[in-house]
Amino acid sequence: TENLEGIYDAMQEKIWACAQCYTCAARCPFHNSPGGLIMLMRETAIKHGMQSAKDVLKPFTRVLMKLITTGNQLAPNMITADAFPDWGPGIAKINAPL
Repeated sequence: TENLEGIYDAMQEKIWACAQCYTCAARCPFHNSPGGLIMLMRETAIKHGMQSAKDVLKPFTRVLMKLITTGNQLAPNMITADAFPDWGPGIAKINAPL
């Protein structure tokens, strides 16, 4: 059970830190693919509704629903200074004609 707890803990946090660049597979002398394992662990976390998966995916919910329902990633009403604070105050000028 100790090993299962360690796996569960890794699935809660560490699997979301991987950038999935797969350089680990190129470096592994045994030709393993840790990146592929991370992908499977992420899929399992999502399938089983783990809290870490919900936390990671929550910011993307609105964009994913827009993509599924309209085929577009964004709609004009989604481009607001509040939604994209890193774009700065100039976004209001761009959004006005939309």
